[in-house]
Amino acid sequence: MPNDDLNAFLAALKKDGAMKRDLSERSFAGAKLENILFSFGKLVGADLSGCSVFACGFQKTDLSGAKLSGATFEQSVLRSAILRSAKLDGVELRACPLQAADFTDASAPKLQIAGSVVVGSKFVRCDLSKAVLRDLNLGGCDFTDAKLSGADLSDSHLHDAIFAGAKVDGADFSKAELYGADLSTTQVSKATFDGAKYDAKTRWPGPPPAKAVFVENPET
Repeated sequence: MPNDDLNAFLAALKKDGAMKRDLSERSFAGAKLENILFSFGKLVGADLSGCSVFACGFQKTDLSGAKLSGATFEQSVLRSAILRSAKLDGVELRACPLQAADFTDASAPKLQIAGSVVVGSKFVRCDLSKAVLRDLNLGGCDFTDAKLSGADLSDSHLHDAIFAGAKVDGADFSKAELYGADLSTTQVSKATFDGAKYDAKTRWPGPPPAKAVFVENPET
């Protein structure tokens, strides 16, 4: 779509709204998206690569297979968004509500999330290699079979998170809270757990890492 046509289309979306609309396969590549509500709609296979997204709504939007690589999202709501098999290489998410979002089978190496609540999201089989997930509330997130090699999860709340079969070699869990987390089928020997806190409900594949700290009655 030529730039003039795209700009006109975006102006129409701002005016008329985009909620519940099917915009699947449409290209927004490199566009600046501001104050547009895409919530409850479809952007399946859409191209948002390189987009600058500010104060937009994607609540319960279906972004399955969407191309988002290199995009930046700020103060945009992605609560319960569906991002299955989406391409999120190098995406930055700042101050974006992400509760219960579904990243199953997504490709998201070097994903950066900051200042966002990510409680209850699914990252099943998601490639999060070298992702920056530091100092986040990731409680109840499902990382089953995810690739977390070299990822930074330090200082994050990982209460009741599931890491079944996840690859965490080189991952940093320093000072993270792992109360009730399930790492029972995860090879943790090559990850860093310096100062990470765990409780009696935390499940390890063997003895807890030597530098992790047991907390008998955590305040959660």
